[in-house]
Amino acid sequence: MKWGRKHSVVAAVALIAATNTVALVGVVYNRTGEPESTLRLSQRELGIERYRTDRENSGLALQLNWRVLDEGVTDPEDYRYLGPRYGTSAKWLDKEKMAALGFDVTVPDQEGDNMRTFQHELARDVFLALEMDGPTYQRALAKATATAAQVRAAGKKDADKLSDEILEREGKTSSRLFVVDASLDAASLRAKYPDRTRYAIVSGRVEPMRGGFSPAASSHGGYVSAVNVDEINVPLELRAAFSSASNPNEYDVRAAGTAYDATVAFGRRFEPWLVSATRSSR
Repeated sequence: MKWGRKHSVVAAVALIAATNTVALVGVVYNRTGEPESTLRLSQRELGIERYRTDRENSGLALQLNWRVLDEGVTDPEDYRYLGPRYGTSAKWLDKEKMAALGFDVTVPDQEGDNMRTFQHELARDVFLALEMDGPTYQRALAKATATAAQVRAAGKKDADKLSDEILEREGKTSSRLFVVDASLDAASLRAKYPDRTRYAIVSGRVEPMRGGFSPAASSHGGYVSAVNVDEINVPLELRAAFSSASNPNEYDVRAAGTAYDATVAFGRRFEPWLVSATRSSR
């Protein structure tokens, strides 16, 4: 039988339909039963990923603004460049933790005669613990406060401006959602962090550190390179919470009146979805 253009079109349509069906089944399964965790987030933790005002493309999605506390940052100027989803190292992603995540820490850490080095190890999918507005954020606030004080004490040009900027960023705009731990076993992470309104378990990726601020970079350390599912679609009935006050059809978190509070649930597949959202005052 000749395989004509018509058959190719039918096959392509069938493949798309099958793919969509599998995706929908996954969504339904993820949301079956009680959520694995539920976090209350704001515009600080949920950024507008894309917005459209035209009729042809009105999709709206939010991006999880997760962070990793990088305690190796010492230059105040670096605060201006650290943002959400910034792949960086942390003290807890040390040699022992990387070994527990399955990385071979017996190979040389640096380039040398041996072609196989730790820094050439492939990234690994792991489970990550996300902490919302908890002890890690308090440490970030304390560090920002101390850094701002040091800047003022130094008395350099524009010291007051930089000091205020550091405090403003950490205290009012930066995300309070931190990746605080990783494991190959989701159940062990949940046992370690039992508060399901403060901690969410998600799937993500860790890689060997290839340079950076942290001292762990030179001792088989690693960094969080991704949260595997960090985009959340906004259903039509909840989009009003994300529109600007000046133009109800425009989604712009920088506009006055676009602060919001949202409840995000994480399901059986550790994937997030938007449960509710309301406009709030800053």
